Amino acid sequence: MEREESIVNHHLTHPESLVTWEIIRARPNQGKVKKRGTTCDFYGPESPEYASLLPEGWLAEKRVMHHGRKYMYYYDPLGHQYTTKKEVKKAKQASRV
Repeated sequence: MEREESIVNHHLTHPESLVTWEIIRARPNQGKVKKRGTTCDFYGPESPEYASLLPEGWLAEKRVMHHGRKYMYYYDPLGHQYTTKKEVKKAKQASRV
């Protein structure tokens, strides 16, 4: 059985989210799927699921690997990657100071 191609989707409508998306895509090995059958979905603060966590310009990436394991990554407007909600909250607090 041949594995399906990798899929990258974004569900972004806010202009600041789209800018962050372009920053991530421009970086080597960021925003790109490496394994066939893996899917990546990107969400911004305009998505109800992430509205309370993400400020404007931030993104959440939900990556489902070809074997079924799920990973979450979060990106700030500069393209820095965070791997936990705790890190995101800490970075948000630091940026408010």
